[in-house]
This record gives sequence, C-alpha cells and structure tokens, in this order.
Amino acid sequence: MSKRPFLFLPLILSILFLQGIFAASESEAKILVLYKERDPDHAGIISILTPLLKQAGYDFDTRDVEELLVKKPDMESYTGIMTCYQTSQMVGGDIYPQWLVEQMEAGRRILIIGSYGAYQGVIPKPDGTFVERSETTRTINTFFHPFGLEFHFAFTSDNNKLRLVTADKEYSQFQAPITQKDLRYYQLYTSVNPENKIFFELERTDMTASRSALNVITPFGGMVLEGYSYFWDPEKNKTVFRVNFPEFIKEAFSARSHVPSDEESEKEKSKELIGREIVKKQKVLQKADVKEEVMEMDLVKSMDAGKKEEVRYDKKGEEEKKVISDGSHVSSDEEIEKEKSKELTGREIMEKQKVLQKADDEIEIMQMKLIKGKDVRKREVVRYNKKGEEENDKIMIMFLEPRDVEGTGVLTWEHKDRSDDQWLYLPARRRETRISGSSKKNLFMGTDFSFGDLRSEKLSLYDYERLSDKKRGGRDCFVVKAVPNTEKEEKDSGYGARILWIRKGTFFTEKIRYYDTTYDPKKKKNKVLKFCVYSNVVNPEGHFWRATKTRMKNLKRKHETILLVKDRKLNSGISGDKLTLRQLKKGPD
Repeated sequence: MSKRPFLFLPLILSILFLQGIFAASESEAKILVLYKERDPDHAGIISILTPLLKQAGYDFDTRDVEELLVKKPDMESYTGIMTCYQTSQMVGGDIYPQWLVEQMEAGRRILIIGSYGAYQGVIPKPDGTFVERSETTRTINTFFHPFGLEFHFAFTSDNNKLRLVTADKEYSQFQAPITQKDLRYYQLYTSVNPENKIFFELERTDMTASRSALNVITPFGGMVLEGYSYFWDPEKNKTVFRVNFPEFIKEAFSARSHVPSDEESEKEKSKELIGREIVKKQKVLQKADVKEEVMEMDLVKSMDAGKKEEVRYDKKGEEEKKVISDGSHVSSDEEIEKEKSKELTGREIMEKQKVLQKADDEIEIMQMKLIKGKDVRKREVVRYNKKGEEENDKIMIMFLEPRDVEGTGVLTWEHKDRSDDQWLYLPARRRETRISGSSKKNLFMGTDFSFGDLRSEKLSLYDYERLSDKKRGGRDCFVVKAVPNTEKEEKDSGYGARILWIRKGTFFTEKIRYYDTTYDPKKKKNKVLKFCVYSNVVNPEGHFWRATKTRMKNLKRKHETILLVKDRKLNSGISGDKLTLRQLKKGPD
C-alpha cells in the first residue's frame, strides 16, 4: 500500500487545526485525559499528571479509552487529548489509530505520555475470555504517519545496545540528568516531519538507521514515551520529572501545523525508504533471536492415559536434562524412605515435604517470560523467603526490570491462626495497597500466578487425600489431592481442588493441577484451569531439591509464565528487616 496519501494530510490538518485554534479562543480550552482501566496503576498515574495540566492552565475530564471507543461520545467540548497508558494491550486496538486521526482532523492535538497503548489488540470472546494479537505497523502508522512519526517494531531494554544521541536540558533532564544506566527502554519512532522538535533521541548500536525520537513535539501534538518522563526517587521520597511538563504541555497543545514544501515531501519519501531498510534489518535480528532460543522437546506422560504434555528446555537443555537424570536417581537411603512412605496419608506426605524441602531462608533471582502465542515479554524478579515459626513465613517478590515495572513488589506475611497479610507496592503511587482475601485469586502483574499462589503451602487450610501413586517421566510419585476445608479459602483462592505430583524419596513437587470452584469430586473428569510444572531439578545443599525452571500454563487464558532461576542462595542468613513494608517501598538492595 502506498504511503503517498499521507503527504497531503498535513495540508488538510493545517486548515482544520487553524479552525481549532479560533474555536479554542472562543471557549475555555479543555483536555480529555484517556487511561485504561486494565492498567495496574491508572489512578496513580492520573493523580500525577492531571495536576500538571491544571498548572499549564487547562481544564480536563478523564475517561477509560476502551469504554470511549465503544460509546463514542460527543467530543465537541475538547481541544486536545492526553493519553497516559502503562500497558500495550487495548480492546479496540485496531480502530484506535483511525479514531486518533479523526480527532486530529477535527483540530484536536494529541499528547502521548507513557506507552502508545495499542501495540496489541484485545478481542473479547463470548465466553468471557480474551484473544490478544499484535497490531501491524501499517495499522499503527495509520495514526503516526500524519502525526509526524513512523513506527517500527524494534523494542529492546538492553542497556548495552543503546546510545544517547540528543537530551535537551529542559525537556528530558529537567530535574535529573540522564546517564547511560538510565537507558532502559527503546522503540523505533523515526521523525518524518521536518517541523518536529526532538528533545530526546536514542539509537541502537546493533542497527543501522535506528535513530528514534522518544520525546518530541510535532505540529499536531507531542509524545514522551515511558521511562523518560518521570520516576519515583525513594531517597528523596518524591516524584522526579525529567520533563518540564507544564511548558511541554503548553507547547504540545499549541503546536502549529505546517504544510511541507516539495523539497520536504521528497525528504519524507526518502525516510520511507529508510523505514523499509529498518524493517528488513529487524527481520534479520528476529531470526537471530529465534536461533538464540533454540527449544528442545521432552515429552512427559500426564495423569490421563494416552495424553502427553510438552515441556521445553532452552539451548542448554542437554546439560540440564543430565542434571535431571542424575537428580532422579534414588540412593539407598531414599529407597528405604520410599518403603516407609507406602503407608503415609496425604497430609503426612505434605507435612514431610514441608520439613524436608524448607530452607531457613532463600533468595532467588529469576528471569520471567510472559508468553501469549508468539508474543514473549521478559521481566527480571527477585524472591526472598524467610522461614518463620510453624506457618508464619515471610515472602517478598520484587521486579528488577524492565523500567516500567521496576520496584513493583508484593510482600506476604503468613499467619497460622488468622488470614495472611499481603501488600502490593506500585512505585508510581508511592504507597502500598493491602490485598484483601477476596483479591488473592486475582493474577499478579499479568502473570499466571495469583496472589495466593505466591505464598507457601498452608496445610491448615486444606484437606489432603492420597490418590493412587503414579509414575511421571519414569519417576515414582505420590499423587495428592488438596481441597479447601473452608468456603472462605475456596472463595479466596479461586480453586476447588489441586492435584499434586510429589516425587517419592525426595518429596519434591513435580507438578500441580489447578481446578476452579466448579470442581466436583463425583465427576470422572473436571476441567483443568491451569497447571504448573517444576523441572531442571538440582540438589544445591544435599537434601534440598529445587527447580531451575517453573512453567505455569493457564488453559483458560491461553497464556503461560516461565520462571528461569539465574541465581539462588539458601540459608544465607537473611535478616527479618529484609521483609518489611519499609524494604518493600525502598526496593531491592
């Protein structure tokens, strides 16, 4: 499809924008602030950004964009639109770019702060589930071409691949300088309008023609992408702004349109050619990435006869499978233990597992992969666990990267005789939120683990039944069914039952199946909600057995989360001060 029609859009937009200027002078300028209800901290972001609009002299309304795209309200009272999104998914992501173009054609300027927000479309299904799909660059550029930019998928958060090109003092280093260590987010936005004012640019050292305008004023508004607008400074206990937002907002919403000359039009055409070169380069890079993550298959028999479950290993799989093979060998002492275990009840198996596999304290640094079809998002997290008396453990999980989730964490204080305390901390809100019991079945930060899954096994809340023993991958396993013993726990957890495969001799949990609250023990088959497989097993301290790979697959969402342990320390002497609300707010050391 030719991009030639876009060259005439600035002329049309110029006329309409001039009409918008005169209309704005006759009535009070009002901005529509768009957010997404699905974003984890939309309220916190709005509370930070909307006072800046007031400071710049603008009145405003706020609205959920996904609701707006369905209802399409009257926009006559608004002279501009400011978007503030965290995530890349949007219901209506395929029609959103055209809607933005219609707003520009009506004379409204667009200011993007944070994520563009519609890189992926979300399609609701009749059964209440959702299907996600990546939007094409053509769809996304329906908006960005007339806006003055050209988008290409070239994301990286690898600091070593980024180089700073431009960093304006007022509009990108207003209250804090930008250094190399701050370069943690990159998308490719090529400037295609000569009237654009670029305040912050990065380029990739592993790509040609990769200069990207991440903080820019165009004739039709402006954009400041995530990671380079503001951040929370725990030492100063305040939000630090990289952009002088009141002045930036004024300039973005008073930007004048420009009719490109013939010479400038030729420049735009040449940049289209550069864009095609970038796409070609990206395809080469993507193939290289696929080669780096060569996957091997290991088929393991599941509980249902004739069915098989796929477990994947990365390029080091050969060595890891050898570790697994060695780890599954049962010593003579363990063979004796297996003989003794023949008479154990379901609860006794769980009690013995807790005694044998629980360290006094534990620290794990893990790479997290969130997978939906071919889309893979990567995170890095750290997990702290401190053993308490009886069932009073303390657990803290914190995100280390990428920048948009860095410092986000959850702290759990377990209690034997009452409900656990659990808090979620989001840096942008600068305060913790207590997770109520009814919210513990909710998923944690887009993963397939619920808040309840983040705590250790709480024996007092479940009845355990030993089922028939099974072999799994040639290894003898106990099979134990865990059912909540109170209606409250069933409601809070969202599970009607779980089935656990526990290796004999070592008492290591290999797999867990989760069933929702419709679980009926009288039925021969119940629908599985999700399952978790623990693999690549190692034996770090003689009797502790640990997985270096955990895979949680949500069958309802058609989504999975993989955790790969990069580093682990057992019994290192973690202080109790490490797992407090104060430390949660401070972030990892």
